[in-house]
Amino acid sequence: MDNEIVKYQRQIIDVERKLGFLYVPAQARQFLPNENGKVKVHLDGDTKPKDRSYNADYNRIFGLTQWYRKNKIEKGTTLNVEV
Repeated sequence: MDNEIVKYQRQIIDVERKLGFLYVPAQARQFLPNENGKVKVHLDGDTKPKDRSYNADYNRIFGLTQWYRKNKIEKGTTLNVEV
C-alpha cells in the first residue's frame, strides 16, 4: 500500500468553491490522517506542496479559495485528483 495511488475526478459544487475546500471521497481517506491537522497539497501551478488544513470529521481539505479563484474554478468544474 506504500506506493498505491488513488486517482479520481471531483466535480466541484458551489459550497466547495465559495468556502475554499475539497471534499475527499472514501477511497482516498485511507491515505489521510484520522485526526484534524495539516496535509501537504500539490496544486497545478505550484512548484512545491503547501500545507493545508484537513478536517477528518468532515473529510475536507481547506485553504483552496485563492487557488480556486486564480484558476477560475467554478461550480461544475471537474478536477483530477491523485492521493
